[in-house]
Amino acid sequence: MAYVTMRARRCSRDLDVYRLGVAWRIRIASRSWGDQRAAETLDTRPAIHASYARTEGGDAKRRNHSNMHQRDHQAISQRRRTDEVRKILSPSVSRSASCVGGRDASFHFEEGEDIRRKSPMLLRSARAPRTRGATTVARRAGQRGGPELLRARDLIVLAWICEQYAARTDQLEVLLHSGLRTVQRVLTRLRSAGLIDTRRLLVGAPAWVIPTSAGLRTAGQGFGVWHPRIGLLAHVAAVNDVRLHIQARSPDSEWVPERVLARERETHEHLPDALVITEGQRVAIEVELTVKSQKRVRAILDELSSRYDTILYWCAPGPHRQLSGLCECGQWPKLGIRELPLSRGSM
Repeated sequence: MAYVTMRARRCSRDLDVYRLGVAWRIRIASRSWGDQRAAETLDTRPAIHASYARTEGGDAKRRNHSNMHQRDHQAISQRRRTDEVRKILSPSVSRSASCVGGRDASFHFEEGEDIRRKSPMLLRSARAPRTRGATTVARRAGQRGGPELLRARDLIVLAWICEQYAARTDQLEVLLHSGLRTVQRVLTRLRSAGLIDTRRLLVGAPAWVIPTSAGLRTAGQGFGVWHPRIGLLAHVAAVNDVRLHIQARSPDSEWVPERVLARERETHEHLPDALVITEGQRVAIEVELTVKSQKRVRAILDELSSRYDTILYWCAPGPHRQLSGLCECGQWPKLGIRELPLSRGSM
């Protein structure tokens, strides 16, 4: 009888060892392959606890097995979290994160290791990126592919600036009949193509747009590069305002800039600031900001009267008073005097 009881206990222990071996094989397989269903079959506690009840020290074995079972499930859960993070990590993010800690920094995920303790920065980088508007994405994609293509209006603006030496951004708003944002888009395309340069030359004044050598070649006028001088900025801006004023009130008139007239000028010949051709009449445009000597003004009026049909002066307050006195004498019937148009930049 004692032999039978001892034999039964030995068979029971052999069965327990067999069951534990199967459980450990399943545990190793779940770690290697990450198979969730295999991990779920690991829960064999009822059968093993029943066998432990028939052996000595069953309570201690049950506690040890429960602790082991909890550790196994914790390791499997952590394995799942690690795999999820690995799936959402792109190669670029992984490379950038590996460079955070230095040249030799790298991140390795061990079995049962908490990735949040291993690399909090990497886990934050693995989060989904913030969504951007379709316009922003398309614009950045265009920048990666190269500069944005120019439009016909951009070339018209470029030719206008080349003829006038330079122009302020507020004057381009008047030219385009648009706001500053539209002007900035046009200038961005021209600047990306290397056709213009924008500079702030005076404190509190709008920026100046100056054509580059490439921009002058693109305009096809063959002008030289203009280097701005502080003393000439006011005069160039005033001539631009006069051209915008005339174009707005007489769109059918033709404006011939000073740079074009300079090619046909003879030696020692006075050059007006522009020539306007309207209804078959050639009108010499003079923009005067300072008071000149009476002798110099008279000589200019005599010369222009012999070459043009009309002389139109656009004057600041000081020269306006001087020329008004000369106009009243009646010696130059072709002379006309106007006040300078109000510039948007001076408002």
